[in-house]
Amino acid sequence: VAATQALSDSWIAELGKDTVVRVVEVVDSAVDKRVRGRLENPAGWISLQNTESGYRWASKVATQNAGGSSSGWQDTARPKQPAFDAEQALQELKSKKASGR
Repeated sequence: VAATQALSDSWIAELGKDTVVRVVEVVDSAVDKRVRGRLENPAGWISLQNTESGYRWASKVATQNAGGSSSGWQDTARPKQPAFDAEQALQELKSKKASGR
């Protein structure tokens, strides 16, 4: 996890494999060929997807609603927190750019 949106060799935290995080902001960095996400906790930025190769560092997991029922796939071994779908976020960013928003 980096302190800033820019790619960096300096980390403020390290996430283990299968760590579930909440992404609160998504940015498509054409210069870095990355989709970057700002995390709620630990506060910082991670790469979510390489837009050139398609490689993903993170994928969205299903969440559980307040009523207790789940929608989509749910891995019960993980905490019931939202993670992130880099492909969906990239498509949303492309749609926003195409519409001029």
